[in-house]
Amino acid sequence: MAEEVSVGKLPSLSTPSLEKQVKGAKLTIYGWGRDHTLKVTNLLNKSALRNQDVQAARIWAKSFNKNTMLAAGTYLPKEKLFSGGCNGDSGGPLVARIDGTLTLVGVTSWGSAKCDSSKPTIFARVSVFGPAIKQGITYLKSSSTTINQAPPVNISLPTISGTLQPDQTITCNPGTWKNAVAISISWSSPARLSGSINPKVKVTDADAGQAFTCQVVATSTQASLRKSIELVAPSKPEIRSYPTISGIPSSGSLKPDSLAICDGQSWSGAYQTESQSWYLSTNSKSPLLSNPQLLSSEKSFKITSDFIKSNSGKFLVCAAKAENNGFTTTTTVVRQIIAPAAPILYGVFISVNSYQEGALATCDFKASTDESDQKVFEWGYGDKSTFTPITGSNNNSLKISGDLIRSAAGQFLSCRLTLTNLGGNTSSTGYSSERFPSAPTDLSYKVYNSGGWTEGAYMVCDGSQTSTSKMLSVQKSWGITDANGNGFIGAPISTSDRLFVSNDLLINIAGKTLGCLVNATNAIGSTQRIFTTQIPVSVAPSLPVPGNLTISKQEALTSSITVTITIPSFSSFSSSTMDARLRFSNTSCDNRQITSFPSTITCVGLPGQTAFAPYLTVGYVANSGIAQSRSGSTSFTTVGLTPAVEMPTCSRYKTTVIYGALPTFDSSKTTFQLYAIRNIGANQSVTAYGPYPQGGIWNVDFIDINDMANYTLRFVRSDQGVETFANCAETQTAPSDATAPQVSLTDLYQYSPVTPTSISVGQNVTATFRLTDDIGITSCGATVYNVNNVDTTTNTVCTKILGTASNGVWQVSLNLNSSNNPGAYTIKAFGTDASGKTSTRVQVGSFTIVGPSVSNLTTMPTLQTIGINYVDQIVLNGINFGSISPNSPGSYAWTVRVTNSAGTIITTVPTGSNQTYITGLTGSTTYKVYLVATDSSGATKLSNALTVTTLAPAAPVDSQNPVVVVGSGVVQQSTVAVGQSVTFTFRATDDIGVTSAGGIIYNGSQLVNQGGSATRVSGTASDGIWSVTLSIPAANSAGTYTISGYVQDALAKGSGYVPVGTKVVTSGSPVDSQNPVVVVGSGVLTTSSLETSGGTVAVTYRITDDVGCCGYH
Repeated sequence: MAEEVSVGKLPSLSTPSLEKQVKGAKLTIYGWGRDHTLKVTNLLNKSALRNQDVQAARIWAKSFNKNTMLAAGTYLPKEKLFSGGCNGDSGGPLVARIDGTLTLVGVTSWGSAKCDSSKPTIFARVSVFGPAIKQGITYLKSSSTTINQAPPVNISLPTISGTLQPDQTITCNPGTWKNAVAISISWSSPARLSGSINPKVKVTDADAGQAFTCQVVATSTQASLRKSIELVAPSKPEIRSYPTISGIPSSGSLKPDSLAICDGQSWSGAYQTESQSWYLSTNSKSPLLSNPQLLSSEKSFKITSDFIKSNSGKFLVCAAKAENNGFTTTTTVVRQIIAPAAPILYGVFISVNSYQEGALATCDFKASTDESDQKVFEWGYGDKSTFTPITGSNNNSLKISGDLIRSAAGQFLSCRLTLTNLGGNTSSTGYSSERFPSAPTDLSYKVYNSGGWTEGAYMVCDGSQTSTSKMLSVQKSWGITDANGNGFIGAPISTSDRLFVSNDLLINIAGKTLGCLVNATNAIGSTQRIFTTQIPVSVAPSLPVPGNLTISKQEALTSSITVTITIPSFSSFSSSTMDARLRFSNTSCDNRQITSFPSTITCVGLPGQTAFAPYLTVGYVANSGIAQSRSGSTSFTTVGLTPAVEMPTCSRYKTTVIYGALPTFDSSKTTFQLYAIRNIGANQSVTAYGPYPQGGIWNVDFIDINDMANYTLRFVRSDQGVETFANCAETQTAPSDATAPQVSLTDLYQYSPVTPTSISVGQNVTATFRLTDDIGITSCGATVYNVNNVDTTTNTVCTKILGTASNGVWQVSLNLNSSNNPGAYTIKAFGTDASGKTSTRVQVGSFTIVGPSVSNLTTMPTLQTIGINYVDQIVLNGINFGSISPNSPGSYAWTVRVTNSAGTIITTVPTGSNQTYITGLTGSTTYKVYLVATDSSGATKLSNALTVTTLAPAAPVDSQNPVVVVGSGVVQQSTVAVGQSVTFTFRATDDIGVTSAGGIIYNGSQLVNQGGSATRVSGTASDGIWSVTLSIPAANSAGTYTISGYVQDALAKGSGYVPVGTKVVTSGSPVDSQNPVVVVGSGVLTTSSLETSGGTVAVTYRITDDVGCCGYH
């Protein structure tokens, strides 16, 4: 502006003294806020108000503080509302003219939400805040400079930027202003944004068609200017006709594999795109607000059976959507998903003209079903309570076959139909009115005897049956049945039409039920049934009666009686048809079968002086139900027991018998014998053994250990013909093993123990030797050793060829394969007993494997180096063994021998498979190298010498001084005195090697000694431990001595002195300045009494001396 602008006088501030006048004064409010229609104004408004403190206290209660707040408004009785402030008036003035002066009495603060005009407006009471306001004015004046009184000027209008679409952000830009000290932005529409001062807002779908109005207020120091900008959002499309779902029924159940189509919708208004989507919802009224599951974004949707079953009761929703610039309208059509009900089957009916082969049967039904239901036909047959399926029949018709006619004979034809849909399934079975033709029925037969119960007569089975078709055959078989005729017991007796009667048959069937099995067969099938008759017991021939028994001998023992019974001849006895038994109650012979007559039976273990009455019974083998015949009873009483006879102990462990010493006996009257008696079949003494009087072991290894259970081992004593025996008890404890097995060379086998004694490579030898042991040998073996006593072959498979396990001759065959080279060999044998003890290996013989000799070699390979010389090794090329003659290199051992110029052997190495390396040699030295062949006898032959001189070693490079490693020093003596020596060690390293070492000793700053004798005690010259000994001259004084070490290498480079430790050194021999002293009062007599002369008394006392006492008395 070119000229000065005058500004009106500002109102004064209210004070507490003016409050009474304020209460009744006319008040005026100024502001840019909304009007009663909530519209924003571009002009400054004002309104006349009155004090409303009382009403505010009533309306707002404790929220209104009359001390700091002022309420004002003009109550309009007709409208029953107040005029006052609204949104946008906050911070504006409330003034009154008091005593002619315009006074600021309030500042607009707050009011009812949404400018509810039924309540007054609340202002901050200026009189309370006057001092603070004045202080602020003073501060502003003191800190202000030039005050610009001009109003703001708009340079460029406000704008709204951004895309007006849902989920997009638009921004109210204030434009460009001049002379503005503050710029504020607020939204007045849409309603959801009213009063918002955030310049950025996010557009929602609900904003379609709404006007976005942004107001910008620029304020200078004295005035304000408002500018508005408005932008209208696009409208949503409107639905004109709603979509429908076609392709499926509009109600009721859904059918699988149908295609639902959503179409028919139309729109009014502008739109760019439209689409359809399918959803699965649980809510039919608000289907898209219940977290629906999106099924498809296509126009159609395939209905499957799994979909119907899984979602029955839910809702299929088609949502049609149209979009206009991002604003969408969505409409839905809903169809409930209903699974079909299970089908109902009212009846199944079979039609069949005949049961002739080739005839056709059909299965019809009546049901509540449609074509989409699954139908399963099953044909079968039965008696209306059972159903036997016919394989291969799965449609509504069935061709009658011959196999079916025979299988279903006498049964009804059945058709079972199952209907299935998504709602479930149902099944029903229909039956034919007539049965299939059947096998023969009404079998009626009778079994009877024809010709009497004598040999040559017959058993007859006659009768009849009913058949609807031609009879083909009637077959019969005979056998023994149970009383009810429920089947044959055992195999049939005969398959003839009539049963021939023989004596054997009469014996077999007497007292039993005889059955005749009739099997009647016609064109349809067979029927069988057993018809029976009870056979009298009396039909069997009479049994012969055996003669009476004879007690021929009684033998009295110390604990029991042995009785011998003689059974007489019995000529009419047949062992094939009869069974004879000895009846001897309470003895071991009771029920013993007798198979031969006459015979003798020995019964043992009977009690003495006891009455018995044995007899014989005879019965038929084939029929135990026939009464047995019996001999008369032979009554007798056993004799009394003999006095006890002393017997030796006897036990058995596997095949070893251990027996104790024999009791004292008269050898002219008494003998003892050990027996091995086989228990199977007739008792048979296998062998006898004469025991040693002092007791011992009897190895019965002639009996296989797996057969030992069938033998009784027994000690028998005979006193002038009267025998007493005791069986050897079986034990699980092995006999005491006193000694290990021994390899014996005391018989003829020592002269030919190994055969043959000279063999070729790959042949076998046999070793034969005697083994003895106190409890018996269980296994053995032999080992072959070469001349170096190395085990080359062992065989533990032995064969006993003579004698017993305690003393027997054993033999081993040794397989000597090609790995056994020619040469001399020895064989050592060994044995192991039952307790696991093994003998020492004893040489039993020797043999020789004959092989090639080095004396036969006429040519030897020539040695060559690889053409490169080394300082410390010689490397030979591969050796051509094909050049030897005769050509059999595998017959010899090959080595390489190296000698020095004097002929001394330096080393011998084996030949390499390719090159041969000879290492560890000395540089600048001439060597001779030979190829050596060694045969099996140890003889050798050398090739021509190869002369090789090793290279001279390179001079060492000394790149560093030797080093005494700090911290490695150790001073060894515990105490040292002047005149003695001290020894210390330390570690030293050097690249070419330490050659000498030494040390130096100081007592403080005084040099005591240096040099010393040094020795490397471990490690190498390059890295080793050195020991140095230095003497300490006697003229030196005591003190703490410092010890350092040094080393020097081959080129005289030194390490310098490095401290390795300290040592406390004492003075020489002590000075004896006083005599020893026995301390008065220190003596103690430790013997309490002395009762005899010549005794001793013990006394103790204390002695002191400067150099120590060396004797006492």
